[in-house]
Amino acid sequence: MRNGIIADTLRKAGLPYRIIFGLNLPQIADIAATLPKETSLALKLWDNNSTRESMLLAPMVYPMEEFDMDTAMMFARTSPTAECMDNLCHKLLSKSPDAFEIATMMSAPTETPMVRYGAMRILWKLMSSHSEPVERMAREEYDRNDPYTKTASKQIIDELDFLRECE
Repeated sequence: MRNGIIADTLRKAGLPYRIIFGLNLPQIADIAATLPKETSLALKLWDNNSTRESMLLAPMVYPMEEFDMDTAMMFARTSPTAECMDNLCHKLLSKSPDAFEIATMMSAPTETPMVRYGAMRILWKLMSSHSEPVERMAREEYDRNDPYTKTASKQIIDELDFLRECE
């Protein structure tokens, strides 16, 4: 599978990968469905940071029952792009029973903007179950005025304001 048009577009956009096949996420999910959920496979795919699709596939094949905080933070800290972080958060981190704790660790001011961006992506999914701490963390991130995280944190704040108005 390869989509040369998408691959060329992504390459021209400056993605940091040496190899880009140009697959979309549904195609990558279809491939993941044919693979075993194995920690060793997921880690090998993640370590192949020269290939876009490998890094997008890794969170889809990591077995949740073997997932832990150290692995979550390793993935978050080594995610090279917003696309990769979004996929990591959607397919793995936000599905963990420890998702709130992971987001809390990732939102620490000492983390990089990319990691804190990932925290906002996880917190989006936790608004209904943890609204007060989610709002506090989103406001703290918004107040940092970091261009990488400002939009994601503002979306959370706006959504929580909207939900309060609808009550």
